[in-house]
Amino acid sequence: MPYKTFNNWLFDGNINTPIPEELLKTTSPINHLYAIGLFQNYLKLNHYLNKNVNNINLWYMPKDELFLFLKDLAMKFNVYQGRTFFRAWPKRSKLKDILSKKFPELKKYEIDLLSINIEKSEDRDAIYASLGLSKEKKKKLRKKAEKKLSLKKYLSENFSWVKT
Repeated sequence: MPYKTFNNWLFDGNINTPIPEELLKTTSPINHLYAIGLFQNYLKLNHYLNKNVNNINLWYMPKDELFLFLKDLAMKFNVYQGRTFFRAWPKRSKLKDILSKKFPELKKYEIDLLSINIEKSEDRDAIYASLGLSKEKKKKLRKKAEKKLSLKKYLSENFSWVKT
């Protein structure tokens, strides 16, 4: 709930609204990085922050001063809640987990691209089988079916024949 509280306070449009106490606590998840990162998607304000206050002193400002500064900037640049930055969490899959273990030198976005290419490729089933992701379902045989199964049929279903 502190994220919702912070966003509601930041975009309420009144500079005199007091900062909620839960945001100023040291245990609050709202920190300098999160507060500044909200404006990454809004280019005008992001450019202003990079040009004028892009230094280490911004990280040492007290939370209350930083929050008031950002609220003032949001009002001056007419930023509303819909224009703030949203990070979508990537979906996890078994394929990505196995690829990250097999190729630890690849970065996350490279693994994402590789998994997309594997999904689109024609050899998808063969790749899944080589990674151990797809297991063939065994046919359930009943006693009557077992009696009818011949040796030749059993060998042709379970082994590949190569003429030499």
